[in-house]
Amino acid sequence: MDRNEREESRRICEAATPGPWTVDTQEYLLRPWPAVVKSASGEDVCTTQQHPRGLRWYWEGSYPDAPLIAHARTALPAALDEIDRLENEVVVYLSHAVATKDMEIDRLERELAVLDRALDMALISHKCEKPDTDWEAYYIAKASAEMDEEA
Repeated sequence: MDRNEREESRRICEAATPGPWTVDTQEYLLRPWPAVVKSASGEDVCTTQQHPRGLRWYWEGSYPDAPLIAHARTALPAALDEIDRLENEVVVYLSHAVATKDMEIDRLERELAVLDRALDMALISHKCEKPDTDWEAYYIAKASAEMDEEA
């Protein structure tokens, strides 16, 4: 459900009779019939009823729909609020993650600069030349030469 759909759902909820809603049933020949959805003030919101022959009367629905209708009046706004809360939480989390990532990149760049200066100093003190290109190959070759000298 995107933001526009949530706004439309909120508009529909705000235009409806205030909740919470409850279900009031009547019995007719030992069957719940009709089910009346009532507002908090006791007004009838809608009546659901199914004719024994399957013809629907009043509001198009049946008795099992009434609890859902009543429940949705409170549950839908709560679900919309929870979606908004979680969406805001994700935005905060992502903002923090980006800021943390940027700080870590800055820290690593500073650390690399310090290590690069230290390497330059070590190379100068040992009268070595810093290679212009492939560092990994340079260190592998250097380690191999040192191992050959030890052998």
